[in-house]
This record gives sequence, structure tokens and C-alpha cells, in this order.
Amino acid sequence: MKKTNISSLSIVATALLGLSATSQASSILIDFGASAGVTTGNYNNVNGNGTTGASSISDVEDTYSLIDSTGASAGQVVVSSNTTANWGDAASGANYTGTKPVTLSGIAATATDDGLYMNNAGAIDPIVSLSFTGLAASQTYDILFYSARGNNGGVATNIGVTTGTGTGASISNSFNNDSDVGIFSATTTASGELTLTYTVGGSSSSAGALNFMSITAVPEPSSTALLGLGGLALILRRRRA
Repeated sequence: MKKTNISSLSIVATALLGLSATSQASSILIDFGASAGVTTGNYNNVNGNGTTGASSISDVEDTYSLIDSTGASAGQVVVSSNTTANWGDAASGANYTGTKPVTLSGIAATATDDGLYMNNAGAIDPIVSLSFTGLAASQTYDILFYSARGNNGGVATNIGVTTGTGTGASISNSFNNDSDVGIFSATTTASGELTLTYTVGGSSSSAGALNFMSITAVPEPSSTALLGLGGLALILRRRRA
């Protein structure tokens, strides 16, 4: 009868528990949209100027203090636009309340229904800057964003990185978006700063949106997990010998 090595099982279990702990990082959850559609709980609400529909952002900087999904303080974000020419409150029905991507399961509907929008109607292409400070220094974050409108959509929503490092991502069509999310990674500066830019592509007859964003630190493997994996590797090596 083959004997079970209890010590071996213990090391494997320790490794798995350590790795599980690294995946339970808290997130910064941001609801972009109208002040009438705020999300309660541990969400951050960026409301722009409007109270209904899909709200706008002015060229005046607005500063929002942030919390993470546990309610702990998580720095702040300064939101501003380079122009007011292409911003305004959306017409009735701009919110999208249909089926949402499965990736957003567990996110409050109020955080994804309404959003901030802009188009390319003017001579100046609008750019919205999201300047984060107080994040962890030189930390890599997984960033997810969602763009959706119930009417007048049909253009790309783009998120780029201008302070810190990262490639950014795009959602090609925000109209009745039931499946597409933008996902990328970005790393803060040595002082914990990260600036993202929100732009849209397309013509004045359509508009992009920014409804929701989550920012989650990519955790470093814990020392317990590394110890457990080292033990697991040793076990496998002995079994092969």
C-alpha cells in the first residue's frame, strides 16, 4: 500500500493558499456619469456637469478623493478636458440599460448604465485627462473600462497612458455595447502617479462614452507562496529521481 506523505501535502496546500492570497487584491471602482445616477457603497462617482442622461466634463479641473473596494483611502484623481466645445448633456435615452458584458458580473448596474460622453464635432479633438496620484509607487495595475450608450453611439472609445507606462486599449463601438470591455495594464511612476487619456474616434454624428473603470493592483507573490512553490518543486524533483 502506497503511503501518503503528509508533509508533502502540507507544503502543496501552503503553496496554493499563498497563491490564492495574491489574487485577492482590492480595486478602485469608478462610476462615470450623471449626478442623478450615482452608485452607493465603495464606488467612486465622477459626475461631470450634468444631472441626467450622459453627463459632460468641462475644462475646469475637478478633483475626486478615491477609496478602494474595501473603503480604504486610495489617493485621488483630477479630471479635466482640453475643451468644452464638444461636450454637453446627452439627449434622453442615451443611457444603456441592456445586457452587460459577463466581465462586469457583480458590478452595480448604476455604475455601468450612464456615462460621460464626447464627440468630434469641433475643430479641436477633445481629450479628457484622468490624473491619478497617491497610488502605490512603481506598481503595475490591471485596468478595465466599459463604454456604452443607448443612442448616438457607434464610435471608438480609447484609453491611453501619458504618465506612467502602458499601452492602453480601445472599445470599437459603444452603441448598445453588450459584450466589449477594454483591458490593459499600466505601471505608475516612482511617485505613484498615473495619467490616462480618454478620446473618441468618429464623426460629429456619433459619440463615445466612458461608463465604468476598475483599477486593480497586480500583487507580488507572497513569501509564503514562494516558499510553498519551492517545496513543491523539490517534491516533484525527488519523485522524478
